[in-house]
Amino acid sequence: MSTERYDFVIYGASGYTGYYCVKNLLKINTEKNKNYTFAVAGRNEEKIKQTLKEIGDDLKQDTSKISIILANADSKDSLVKMTGKAKVLVTVVGPYYLYGRPLVEACLETSTHYVDISGEAQFTEGIQTDFYDQAREKGLYIISSCGFDSIPADVGCVFLKDQDPNVEIKTVDGYINAHNPKGFKINTGTFFSLLESLKNYKELKAIRNRMFDKFYKKKITIPDTGMKILHRAPYGEGIYTPFWPIDRAVCKRTQLFFYNEDESDKPLSLREYMHLPSVLHVFGLLMAVSSIFFFNLFSFTRSLLKKYPACFTFGLFGSNGPTKKQVEASTFEFYLVGKGNKKNDPLVSVSKTLYIKGPELAYDCTSLFLLNAGLVILEELDGKNKGNSGVVTPGYAFRKTKYVEKIRDLGVEWKIVDNK
Repeated sequence: MSTERYDFVIYGASGYTGYYCVKNLLKINTEKNKNYTFAVAGRNEEKIKQTLKEIGDDLKQDTSKISIILANADSKDSLVKMTGKAKVLVTVVGPYYLYGRPLVEACLETSTHYVDISGEAQFTEGIQTDFYDQAREKGLYIISSCGFDSIPADVGCVFLKDQDPNVEIKTVDGYINAHNPKGFKINTGTFFSLLESLKNYKELKAIRNRMFDKFYKKKITIPDTGMKILHRAPYGEGIYTPFWPIDRAVCKRTQLFFYNEDESDKPLSLREYMHLPSVLHVFGLLMAVSSIFFFNLFSFTRSLLKKYPACFTFGLFGSNGPTKKQVEASTFEFYLVGKGNKKNDPLVSVSKTLYIKGPELAYDCTSLFLLNAGLVILEELDGKNKGNSGVVTPGYAFRKTKYVEKIRDLGVEWKIVDNK
C-alpha cells in the first residue's frame, strides 16, 4: 500500500463511538509513545471540528491539525476518495445494513483494510458471502464485529481452545456483568441498528443458506445444550438472562472456518448470558424487546420507535448516550467458562475459565477492541500473506497474532483464572 496513506481513517468521528475511537487513538500515541497517522471522516465538518475540540480539551492536546475528510454514505465517489487515503478504515457508521455495503465496496476498490463494530448478522454474513473472494484475492482483511460484539466472545473462545493442545473444549458459557454505578444509557445509533436487524430478519435464512453452502461444506453437529431464560451463574450475584445472539453467530462462523480447514479442529458451542439485578428486570427487558419487535413490524409505529426510543426502552436508549461521568465510572467483567475433556482420555473432564475485565463496554472498551483490530492488521497481517485474509471473523483473523497481548497492553485484563 502507498506510504502516503494514513495508517487509519476513522469514519463517523463525530458520533458517540467515534469520539472514543479518536480519543483512545490519541492516548495510544501519547501514552505508548506511538506515532500512528490518522485522519477523521464524516459528512458534517462542523460537528467533526466540535468533537475534535472537545477531545482536545479533555486530553489537553491540540487537535486542530488533525486532518478532516468529508465523506457521505450516499456518495460513492466520496467513499472511494476517503478509503483511498487509509491503510485501515475504522468505521462506526451504522446501521451497517444501510450504510456498510457501499463502504466495503469502496475499500475493495481502493485495496483498503476494513474493521467495524457491526452486530447486524444480515450485513456481516451477507458481505462474507458476496465479497470474500475479492478480498482474499487482494489480501485484504474485511472484519466486522470488532467491538464488544464480538471480540471478547469470539477471540476469547479461540483463546480458551488454544490453551492446551491435549484438551478439547466443547462448550463455553459466557457471563457478562456490566457495572454502571452512576447509571447508563445507550446511544440511539445502536437502537437504530437493532431496528434494522429486526426489520430484515426474514432475509437471514436465505443469506445463511448461501453462506453455509459456499464456505462450510464439511458438516458437523455442534454441541448445544440450549439456553435458559433465567439462569444462576457461577460468577456474580443476581440473575442472568440470554444475551443478544450475534456473538454466538460470529463464534459459530469462526469455529466452522477452522473445522473446514482441519477436521481435527472441532468446533465448540457458545452460550452467553448477561447479568440483571432481579427477575423484575428480566421481565422488564422481555416486555421492552417484545414491544420493540411488535411495533417495528409497521411503518407508522416504527417511526414512533425512532422518534421516541426512550419511551419504548424504559430510558435505556437515548439520543445523547451516557454522560462522560457515567462512562468513566463504568466497567465490565466477562467470564468465559469452557468445558470439555482430555483428547487422549475422553472420560477425564476439563474446565477452563477466561476472565476479561475492562472499562465501560459499549463505547470506551468497544473503541479499544476496534482500534486494536486495526493495529493488528497494520502491524502483523498487512502484506504478510498469512493465508487468512478475506471477509472473515475476528477469531479467525487474529488467532495466530498478538491481539490478546496488545489488548492487555491497552488496559484490558485478560487471563485464565482456573485451570482444572
